[in-house]
Amino acid sequence: MARIEPVSPQFIRQALAILAGPADLPAARAKARRLEGYLFGPSIVPDGSTAQCGSAAQPCTLWWAQQAGGAAAVLIVHTVGRVGLVFHGCDGREAMHCLPELLAEATTAANARGLAFSQIMLEPHEQAVSALAVQAGYERLAELVYLCRRLDGELDARSDGVEAPPPGRAGSALSWEQFQSGQEERLAQIIDQTYVDSLDCPGLRGLRPTSDVVASHKACGVFDPQQWWLPSFKGQSVGCALVNRTGVDGRSAELVYIGVKPEFRQRGFGRAMLIHVMSQAALKSVRTLYLAVDAANGPAWQLYNSQGFAEMDRRLVFICRARDGGGTAFA
Repeated sequence: MARIEPVSPQFIRQALAILAGPADLPAARAKARRLEGYLFGPSIVPDGSTAQCGSAAQPCTLWWAQQAGGAAAVLIVHTVGRVGLVFHGCDGREAMHCLPELLAEATTAANARGLAFSQIMLEPHEQAVSALAVQAGYERLAELVYLCRRLDGELDARSDGVEAPPPGRAGSALSWEQFQSGQEERLAQIIDQTYVDSLDCPGLRGLRPTSDVVASHKACGVFDPQQWWLPSFKGQSVGCALVNRTGVDGRSAELVYIGVKPEFRQRGFGRAMLIHVMSQAALKSVRTLYLAVDAANGPAWQLYNSQGFAEMDRRLVFICRARDGGGTAFA
């Protein structure tokens, strides 16, 4: 029988070693540094189950399970916007058997502290862990595909270097407004309207107030309001396109969200919005633009492919909603 409990302060580094994996692997060392960044901020709460994370002072939930055949650990980072990011690790195959119960216990504890849901992201080949996550009460949300496009050399004195909308299409007549401080409520309303019948992770709709979604988008990378766009057509709001900087050099950026209201879809507006953010990012010296898209979203796939985005990676996303004391189903 495994002993499942929060990690006390004197065992935090031992738990981190389980989460990071074998220390002789470069990827494990990088992961360990990342996890330490979450946990070793200004202070550590004495019970070890929470920690202040960096300058944002975000809490973490850290639990582990110990048994004769090894140990397993789960770290849930509480991010801005009330989403828990789940990290897990085991120091042996035997320890995998206690992962569902450990994940269920840790998720219940984390969700009960104000999260809207917890989220675990797995590589497509991690089928065994996917099954254990489902056993712990998680449900599959989507398969995310990560895309990128180089913007080097996109600009010259006459053009933005990307294909313009066809003549006469409505997309070429958009007006562009930059997001301003104090417009969060308006932006939340726009985003909520773009969610109607959306094919991009539709399972997320209604899980949390859209104000939390806006907060999450702001906290992703480096928020730059000059790259948050609220386009309109003939005085009517069309949707939004939000780009944040990534990386220390500022030469890369992420399209954290792009959405079009239902009444403006299939009229060239989404394409015009994508072209606009690409050209504006290039003007700001961004050389690589990243984004993630639901693999089931065929129209978005077609749009990004038409503008030269290439696939980099894929992740399976599972979530556990905060309901009935955390929503876990393990028994």
